[in-house]
Amino acid sequence: MIDFIVYDMTHLRYFAPFTASLSRLGFKTRWLLDLTSTKYNAIGHSEDRIKIVYNAASLSGCREISVFEKFSSGKCAVTVETGSPGDRIPEKYDAVISMQHAFDYMFPSRMTSENVLNIMWEQTYVDHHASIKKIGKCLVPRVPITFWHDKEEVAAARIATVFYPEVGYHNEAMRACDTLKSLGFFPIIKQRRKNQPVPDIEGCKVVYDDIWYPSESIFYPALSAICVGFGTGAYTDLVSAGITFVDCALPGYSQEYPKPISDHYFGCRSGGEADAIHSAVLRPSIFKKTSHEERDAFTLQVMEGMNVQRT
Repeated sequence: MIDFIVYDMTHLRYFAPFTASLSRLGFKTRWLLDLTSTKYNAIGHSEDRIKIVYNAASLSGCREISVFEKFSSGKCAVTVETGSPGDRIPEKYDAVISMQHAFDYMFPSRMTSENVLNIMWEQTYVDHHASIKKIGKCLVPRVPITFWHDKEEVAAARIATVFYPEVGYHNEAMRACDTLKSLGFFPIIKQRRKNQPVPDIEGCKVVYDDIWYPSESIFYPALSAICVGFGTGAYTDLVSAGITFVDCALPGYSQEYPKPISDHYFGCRSGGEADAIHSAVLRPSIFKKTSHEERDAFTLQVMEGMNVQRT
């Protein structure tokens, strides 16, 4: 049995595609839900969220769902870097598969152990991870698991996704939106409920974390010719999926993040938003598609690397 430790709604974007691949390969999976969290994206926030989780698990082939307990243990666990460090998952499971979630791997309390395999989204992050921690094995899929879609993704030439700043920088965000509109784009502004609200901006659509799976952070960028972000680590998997991203690294912490090596990544500082966007639109997104066969081949590589057998 492979246990997925589901701490919050954000995990669905990672766990549902990976569960589907494991199911096709004949592995038995179980989702263990944490219903105690009080975070803005907690599963237990409403009955509607619980229904979304159950539906995502069922559609991906998971046939067993239970409540996560502190004493849960077993052969293999799947988690993400946002997993609660206090749960000491590596000590309770023989093998642990940990998926990269932006730059959460940089925190000292995140999981490190010889029995952990880290799934990262680019070699840049593997190297950085290794430079700040002692880690075991790492694997990088050609396309991040968050973008293992079955539906055809057709980039809409006039759609752009803007990840709004967590706090402040309204003028810079407005300048980016105005630039996109002047180039004929329709900006879809993505914000998280825990961050500052987005003011009314004419000619733009604002979305928050309301759907969860499929996440607005995934399907809107996959349909966009270009994405723009302010201090976010969203580009860690978007760029690796072939999505063009303008990284307005305005907050100091975001300037220290390792940057991807890609023709689809464009960085800038305050005041340079318009120039960066003009450069980026010359190299629009080319979304990378995956087949079931490719996904399953990578999944099997992961399981063989952890010596986990089908049951």
